[in-house]
Amino acid sequence: MKYAVVVLLAAVVVLGRVGSSVGQNPIPHRPPRGFVYPYSNNCNAPVEFKAFIDLSCPDCKQAWPTFQKVAAFYSNASISVLSFEAILFPLPFHRAAFPAAQASYILRLLREAAAYPWFDYIFEHQSKYYNGATLNLTQSEIDVMLAKDISSATGISMSDILTHFKDSDPSREEEIVMWKYACSMTVSGTPTVFVNGVRVDFSLTWTLDDWRKVIDPLLEPEDVYYMRKTCPAGQKLCKYLPGKTECCLKGEFCIPNVGCRC
Repeated sequence: MKYAVVVLLAAVVVLGRVGSSVGQNPIPHRPPRGFVYPYSNNCNAPVEFKAFIDLSCPDCKQAWPTFQKVAAFYSNASISVLSFEAILFPLPFHRAAFPAAQASYILRLLREAAAYPWFDYIFEHQSKYYNGATLNLTQSEIDVMLAKDISSATGISMSDILTHFKDSDPSREEEIVMWKYACSMTVSGTPTVFVNGVRVDFSLTWTLDDWRKVIDPLLEPEDVYYMRKTCPAGQKLCKYLPGKTECCLKGEFCIPNVGCRC
């Protein structure tokens, strides 16, 4: 029995070591960064909005216009209080999702500023990339479709794009790394949104006003947002330290740095 226990423990240790080496995700050369919305590339922005999307996902197509409104509302050329980035997460059951994502990373290599016009274009023409529409197409034919559409949306030549559609191209490796990064963030479907690193449970019907209810409080000073706003009847609000409040009872005084005391 003792021998069996020792063998079992040894097996667990070995498997644990093997699992830790095999399961290690690739560590990016720099912190993962998606496609940043123009004018919102502000590393000091107090709010970070990460939207994980699949370019061939109908739900993402529905959510995309509102995401754009959120990004535009909080960003402009002079100041940005929100950093918005789209991170591509191609779902395996969408046949054209991965090549569409790779095409986007190719575009980033060639002309990064054209990414968002391309996203608008492919969402508008998304139906041609659905599973039923691409069922009888080869991978090469899908690549040509994407190159043609990128050329239409951005003016970049098809040949420049198709040159990069190969397994050894950095665009493919970048997409794989970002896909695994999304998995490490527990992303399993699209669209998925994280605000300041926390997943937001939202509806596709949300409008800009709905998102403002989530984001606007994060832009208030912490002592304003987290402090008690009111006290029960007969009690007086005492702000005795920055971000610290207390309700003084009748007969108590608000003493700075201390609180309510008789």
